[in-house]
Amino acid sequence: MKNDTTPDRHPMQVAEAAHRKAMDFADAAFLARRKGNPVQAHEYYRQALAKEREAANAISNRYDLEPSRSVLYRSAATLALSCKDFREAERLAACGLASENIPEEIGEELREVLADVYCSRHHKLHGITINSNELQLSLEGSAVGRGFTRDNLVGPRIQNVSVLLRRTISRLLGRPFEGSIQSRSEFVYLSAPVAASYAIGFRIGTKNAEHLETPLSGMEQSVPSLNLSTRVVDEFLTCIDLVDQKDMQSLRQRICDETYRRNFLALAKKLAPDGSDVRSVGFATTLDGNERRVIFSTQRDDLKLVEIMNSNTADERIEIRGKLLGANATQQRMGSIQVVEDSKTKHTIKVPRGMMADIVKPMFEEEVIVIAAKNKDKHMLIDIDYAN
Repeated sequence: MKNDTTPDRHPMQVAEAAHRKAMDFADAAFLARRKGNPVQAHEYYRQALAKEREAANAISNRYDLEPSRSVLYRSAATLALSCKDFREAERLAACGLASENIPEEIGEELREVLADVYCSRHHKLHGITINSNELQLSLEGSAVGRGFTRDNLVGPRIQNVSVLLRRTISRLLGRPFEGSIQSRSEFVYLSAPVAASYAIGFRIGTKNAEHLETPLSGMEQSVPSLNLSTRVVDEFLTCIDLVDQKDMQSLRQRICDETYRRNFLALAKKLAPDGSDVRSVGFATTLDGNERRVIFSTQRDDLKLVEIMNSNTADERIEIRGKLLGANATQQRMGSIQVVEDSKTKHTIKVPRGMMADIVKPMFEEEVIVIAAKNKDKHMLIDIDYAN
């Protein structure tokens, strides 16, 4: 004869067993992604989602089992986001929030899942066709309207995407990193802003039409072969996604050259949302007939912390606030800058390759905040940003 507690234990036992299997699949997905197999990773994530949904549904009516119930729904909703199944993520998050006994912290995390879902829907740009190999950038936030936004929010991001695409071209073509990229034959063309929110398109072009598989006329002569532009856009999105996931290990494996990697991460931080005026930065393209989207939602300050924690040096970190008034880029391997505090105290800071031309130079004569590694009387730049 069964005791009285068996019916109460049974749903939780089912949930725990399904949850363990879900975590096994999630671990397998993470490893597959780390090894550069996104198709296999996606399949593992789908299996993890199925098991975690089973776990949550096993105790869906047991509101007395909080916080276990809401934690399982939060996990399932997060896995649905990993699978890009936004409708399912929305449904699972709503189920989790249905409990009156939900802990406030878990409730906030489920609301963040819903915010990610709504950002993704916002960035789908309904009714807009994205041309093959065209990369589209869109912004979402309180300072973004239908077809307009502040120039200081979009202008620098357009410039940084252009630089990142150019740097990606050079890296994929095996060129050594150079301080200037203005003399190359490749170009990045811009399309007019789209009124769905604020969106603008980027298309890669080259002076040399000999690389074209099919001769084109007019402006379209500048568009290179499908292979190069596809590789560049796909590589850009993959690396942006790794930065958004804060997966620095995979980024190091993807961008082996330290100078290129340092440059990409520094520019990606400038693209990142600030959390209020711009809550998310969306990228979309069509590659070989398949639509691909990446929503960059990790905030800039979070990425700064990740970079500092992943810095190889164990030296003391210091923060310096002042005006950037001097720069020396004559040394091939490393340059230097001078930051002057309001007290007139001057700090000379070494700048690693990959950061001078694209990161530091645009801030000349501006008020900046520098995070540097201090070793005796020498300072090495880790991060620099506008003081405002």
